[in-house]
Amino acid sequence: MEQQPTLTLTDPSTGKTLTLPVLKGTDGPPVAPIGNLYREMGYFTYDPGFLATASCRSAVTFIDGEQGVLLYRGYPIEQLAEHSTFLEVAYLLMNGELPTAEQFDEFTDMISHHTIINESLKRFYDGFYHDAHPPPCAWREAPAPIPSPVSPPASRPYGGRPMAAPMKQH
Repeated sequence: MEQQPTLTLTDPSTGKTLTLPVLKGTDGPPVAPIGNLYREMGYFTYDPGFLATASCRSAVTFIDGEQGVLLYRGYPIEQLAEHSTFLEVAYLLMNGELPTAEQFDEFTDMISHHTIINESLKRFYDGFYHDAHPPPCAWREAPAPIPSPVSPPASRPYGGRPMAAPMKQH
């Protein structure tokens, strides 16, 4: 078994050392997770503009601002913008690959039949001026029109609850 590469930091003023694992990303240079740096050595990092900082692990997006690279699931954003529809890209982001013609028809049908907004919810939103600031309490009271991230039942492959939930009539 191959030994994982590491990076060792040493503070010359205290002699403390910290060994960090070196991880290989999907694309780009290797990374060293520095989560223990403050706890072990008493240092924070400083990276103005986050030019050399990966903020999270992502299987969806790769960004290299210096090179002007933005990839979604390995596809350049320019290619997706020029050759794919919004729904094809939505399918790609959720499933990791562009859909076949059959998958796209199925996905489009599913989206078409689960995007109806309940009339009570529509009236609720109609009560706001078109340029009003969204009050936080309004968003808490309205049912979420997006799928839940929990494991979905087989009958609803893209969420744990219907896209539009019924509201109580007063």
